[in-house]
Amino acid sequence: MTAFKGRLNFRQYMPAKPTKYGIKVWMAADASNGYVVNLSVNQGSEGEESTNIHGLGYEVVMNMARPYLNRKHHLFFDNVFSTPRLFDHLELQDTYVCATVRSNRKELPPCVKTNLKQPGEIVCSQRGHLLYTKWHDKRDINFLSSNVSPGEPHRMVKRKVKKKEIEIPKPFVADLYTSKIGGVDQADQLRSYYYTGRQTKKWYRYLWWFLVNVCVCNGHILESIHRGNNKRSQLQFRFVLAKQLIKGFSQRKRPVQGASNASNRRSIEHTSVRIDGRKKTMCALQNCWKKNPERLPKRI
Repeated sequence: MTAFKGRLNFRQYMPAKPTKYGIKVWMAADASNGYVVNLSVNQGSEGEESTNIHGLGYEVVMNMARPYLNRKHHLFFDNVFSTPRLFDHLELQDTYVCATVRSNRKELPPCVKTNLKQPGEIVCSQRGHLLYTKWHDKRDINFLSSNVSPGEPHRMVKRKVKKKEIEIPKPFVADLYTSKIGGVDQADQLRSYYYTGRQTKKWYRYLWWFLVNVCVCNGHILESIHRGNNKRSQLQFRFVLAKQLIKGFSQRKRPVQGASNASNRRSIEHTSVRIDGRKKTMCALQNCWKKNPERLPKRI
C-alpha cells in the first residue's frame, strides 16, 4: 500500500493493513533477499483485472509470474490468491506453488471439513502432484502445494498447551512456506527505513516516489550481492547515490563561457549601496562607483 488519502477513484481502504488508505500495488519479490522482480498498480473496478473469468487472484498471480513461466520456478503466496485451478494451470507451465488456502475454495478434497482438535494433528489428500495438507497448531491451517511430497518427514516443535510444554509434529510444507513467504515483506521493510518524497496533493507523485524507492532498494540489494564481504548499509548507499545524482548541479548562475574575469567579478559584486542625500538605497556596482563617481546619477 502506497499511502494516499486524497481523492482518487481507485484508492483502496484496507483496515487490517498498517497503511489503511492508499494505492494498492501487486508485487512479486525474490524470497531470499526482497528484490522486487515485478509489480502492477491495482486500478480497482475500472482496471483490466476486473474483466477476468477465473477471479482476481488468478489474474494477479498469472500477470506477476508471466515472465517466469516455463522455467521451473517456485511461487509462494497467501490464501488471497490460491485456488486449485490456479495450481493446475501453473503446473502445466512448469511452475510449482506452495501456499495457504481458504477452506471454502472450490475443488478442495472432502477432508477439508475434518475438524481437528488436538495440536499436531495432520490430514493430507493428494491429487496428482497437488497436495492438500491440514495441520492444527493453535488453529487449523490449510496448505496447498505442488512442490511437496506427502512422504516428507515432519519436524518436532515445542508448544505450550494448558501451561504444559509438549512436542508436536510440524509438516514439511509448513516449514517451507514459512521460510519463503517473506520476500514481499522484506521489500516493504527495506523501503520503510527511509522515506522518499514529500507531502503533496497529486497522487501520481506518491506513486513516482514509491517507484524511485523500489529502484533504490533493488540497487542496494544488487550491490550487496556483488560486493560480498564489503557490504555497506542502505544509508551509506543512499548518500553515495544522492551525491552521484546531484554531481555538478548547482542553482547558482554560472558565468557565461568566453566572458572576461572582470565582467564576472562585477556581476558577483553587484550590491545595494546608499547614496548620500537620498533616503532610499540604490543598486550599483560597488567597485564601479568608487573608481568612477561620475557614473552615478547627479544629485538635485
